[in-house]
Amino acid sequence: MYKKNFLLCTIAGTFLLSYFNSAYANIPPREIPQVSVTEGEQTFNNVIIRGRYTGASVSGSQSVATITNATLTSEMTSLSVTRGGRINAKDVNAMSLITGLSFSSGIINLEDSVVNVKGNHLGYGFVFSTPSESFLREGGENFNKAILNNTKILVKDGIGVLGPLSDAEIELKNSEIRADMLLRNDSSLEKIAPATLTLTANHSILEGRARGTQKHTTVLTLNNNSKWYLKISEKEVDRDGSIFNYTLLSINQRAQSSISVLNLNDSSIIFHEPNALTQYRYQTLHVGKQPKAEEPQPLENQGSNGGSNGAAVYTATGKAEIHLNSKWSDGEETADQKTDRLLVHGNVSGTTTIHFNSLLNSRNTQTEGSIPLNTRGLSLVQVSGKAEESSFKLANGYTTMGGMPYKYTLNAYGPTASRGKANSAQNLLGENENFWDFRLQSATLDPEAKIRALVPQVANYLVMPSALFSAGFADVNNQNILLDNMRTSAVELEMSKNKGIFFSSYGKKSTFSSSRKPLQYGYGANIRYAALQTGVTLAAIEEQDIVTNFGLLGTYGKLGFTPKDMEGSKESTLDKFSLAAYGSLHHDSGIYVNALFSYGALKGNITTALIGNTANIDHTKTWGASATIGQRLATGVEGLVFEPQAQL
Repeated sequence: MYKKNFLLCTIAGTFLLSYFNSAYANIPPREIPQVSVTEGEQTFNNVIIRGRYTGASVSGSQSVATITNATLTSEMTSLSVTRGGRINAKDVNAMSLITGLSFSSGIINLEDSVVNVKGNHLGYGFVFSTPSESFLREGGENFNKAILNNTKILVKDGIGVLGPLSDAEIELKNSEIRADMLLRNDSSLEKIAPATLTLTANHSILEGRARGTQKHTTVLTLNNNSKWYLKISEKEVDRDGSIFNYTLLSINQRAQSSISVLNLNDSSIIFHEPNALTQYRYQTLHVGKQPKAEEPQPLENQGSNGGSNGAAVYTATGKAEIHLNSKWSDGEETADQKTDRLLVHGNVSGTTTIHFNSLLNSRNTQTEGSIPLNTRGLSLVQVSGKAEESSFKLANGYTTMGGMPYKYTLNAYGPTASRGKANSAQNLLGENENFWDFRLQSATLDPEAKIRALVPQVANYLVMPSALFSAGFADVNNQNILLDNMRTSAVELEMSKNKGIFFSSYGKKSTFSSSRKPLQYGYGANIRYAALQTGVTLAAIEEQDIVTNFGLLGTYGKLGFTPKDMEGSKESTLDKFSLAAYGSLHHDSGIYVNALFSYGALKGNITTALIGNTANIDHTKTWGASATIGQRLATGVEGLVFEPQAQL
């Protein structure tokens, strides 16, 4: 009885608790005015905050606001920290017209949130300002830090980060900053003391162009499959002259991006493809401090900018990638070439793989033989400081364009390059002549650079018909031998009416040679083939002096072929399945006829050393036929038989 009552109470308690939990979850959020914390710690949960100027502001080194499950709406700023204040927010949906997060010495920690700035080109995701002089006189510490986890900062028509006007850090994890401009430093900020912005992204997304200045430093680090989508600004106006100026900057200015230091660790930079809105312009990313044209930087002083004696301004580790867009041309002036570019004003460390979002062919090109090697093709990357020939490479070692089989490679020219120095007329860095130039060029086979190189898989395509013919010939030959053996055994043992199942295995190695040389696109091949065959006699019919047999033969074979004299070639392996129907007719006079008809299918891939599988040929069909007629002629000598035979 007691157990029963206890069980009923437990069940009732559970229902009661569930009721209160459900009721609590359905409590509508409280609507409150602007949150302002100037002392101590305050918590705000399940609230709607509406502020005319600021949604939530915290001021004071001992002041902390914790905001969870909240909606913020303000006409100016969503979240603001000053004088050492701190905001911890989670599950927040914030919307403002001017600024998302404002810092004047403080920390904002955002998790599982979205901050949307709806203003036009004057909207900012982050603003880092200089703390007040009174705060600094009182011994206040100047620090600004934003920590974002699974959070989005969206400034569709504005600027992701303005400044910095003082040192600042942004840490992103599984987060996004999407804006018309990712970063902007105005020339007016040159009047402010030098400041450093450190932006570290971990498995996060950045979008927009970056505009730095000579005085301030921007350090961008992309880790763990982070991506920076670099695009031309569509809304950026020229504010350097007047705040009332709403004229867009020139397209050439909006197509330039610059940061001081770039670290790519298992991450990528992706240039947006040119489009009508951006007048089909291509972009340039500058890394490192650019020397002013009127103040050329002496060679011995380049170390301060990551030059020959300084640290790297561009560092690539792990799977570092850059995705470019280009339109092929050959022999044009560097400034007239249509391509996205990376210009590094300093040293480079590590290896970066270059991919192409789009690579368009152009018919208006010069003949390569008429221009110097170090001016051919497109200049994709230039480095003013230290680099290696392997600092930048193409994905898979080469690329193609326009569906053509010709190979294009990235070749390095520089102080210690095997191909020689870069051409000074191609220099876009505005610095010394000892620079590196990584150029996309048409690969050639001959010393005169007149014969264009093909991609490795073309050799496989050219020799594959010969390899298939060799395998098919081996199958037919073995099938005919099998039928001959069956006929001979039947005659000798008088077993012509017997049916049976039989097995055989065979193989073949051969070498295919071309009458043309590799410079004439002629390639040989090493071919190997091994097969297992099984068969069955379905019918054996004897009429007077004639015996007729019908049956089936099934074959499984493994075909491998490796092109010769082709760089990057590798053995391609195909599985071959076939079924053959055969008929055999034998007359007592010694005349016989054998006929075979086969149908097969191939399965496998064309393989190269650099890319691996380049083409799949599954479900490719094969057909084969063979006819043999012969006459067995006995002689007076025991064991001596003549057997003339014709095959098709």
